[in-house]
Amino acid sequence: MPKYTNPIYDRTALDITNRTAKAFLNIADWSRVYDNTAVLNILLSFLQSTEIAFTEIPVPILTTFPSVTHLNQLITNIEAIRLASGLPEIPGIVYLRATWTHVITPDYEDVNDWERDIALLFAAIVRAVKYVPYCGVATTGQSHFYQWRWRTPDWIEPSATPVRRARTSIAVCGAGLTRNNLFRRY
Repeated sequence: MPKYTNPIYDRTALDITNRTAKAFLNIADWSRVYDNTAVLNILLSFLQSTEIAFTEIPVPILTTFPSVTHLNQLITNIEAIRLASGLPEIPGIVYLRATWTHVITPDYEDVNDWERDIALLFAAIVRAVKYVPYCGVATTGQSHFYQWRWRTPDWIEPSATPVRRARTSIAVCGAGLTRNNLFRRY
């Protein structure tokens, strides 16, 4: 199973002019992007219990070079995960172009975009796993902010008697009043 590695997306024009290690897309960079995308695919497929259209690409070695088709497929995999995630719009994520040819090739800014999108998607998916909705006294048709303030435990008044309070993170919509009330007692 691949392992998630922190992406590198701080390449600059100085890296290109000074010919630093970040100036070239090498095997380590390719493997990092591919492995991180595979990790996102596995994580999201597990969380959503669905298969995401993910194409396996051969890992290049010193004697082989990835083709344009492989490059476009690598980017298509990232975009497929972004679309399948169902996450709301995340600031910083950009649409990735997967129409490269032998004549029109990606530059360092494009590679930064690929890796930045991967990092932002990974962070958002991890945060989404930890998201716990608190049920409360919200009313249908009210704004999200107004409803949300009733869902946080800080708004619950302490009580000396074991009465039902609108505080739960386990109640399930449509599960029935009896089942949901099990989780609302102190």
